[in-house]
Amino acid sequence: LVATRTFFKATAAQLRWSPDGEGLLIPAHVDVDTGGKAYYGDSGLQYMSAAGAVSSVRLSKEGPIHDVQWAPSGGEFIVLFGYSPARAALYSAAGKELLLKHDFGENARNTVRWAPHGRGFILAGFGNLGGELSFWDRKSLTCLATVDAHMTVVHEWAPDSRSFLTAILWPRLRVDNG
Repeated sequence: LVATRTFFKATAAQLRWSPDGEGLLIPAHVDVDTGGKAYYGDSGLQYMSAAGAVSSVRLSKEGPIHDVQWAPSGGEFIVLFGYSPARAALYSAAGKELLLKHDFGENARNTVRWAPHGRGFILAGFGNLGGELSFWDRKSLTCLATVDAHMTVVHEWAPDSRSFLTAILWPRLRVDNG
């Protein structure tokens, strides 16, 4: 046994290993917030390392965790969290927030996806959100472009990290499906 973490109230959890296998992110959710703060329950994010370190990832805004994704290198991850509009933050592999003074802005987002080569990522709002995608350069942390992909159902990066494909599918959207 290397490390353990007990979640007494969690009703759902995901296990997200870093690409190098050295870290594990555990977004956990409880359906009912006994404190009465949130109608849709409460969530938290835990970090575990292969060396045995266990810690809670501190988020600077209250609200749910919408998405968390490791960078392809495994050296960092991005979390989208908070009541809408959501906040995005970049963390080190050890779960410490990087670039405390950098702000990705708050927007209607629920999805983060790293390009396969790790040079960039998107912050987007799919599903019941408007479909806005912002493409970010990791090195300079600048927003390269923002586009609209209204009603997106599926999305994926191309293996060469140069293209991002979105699609609207029937029968999921039988009306106004473009």
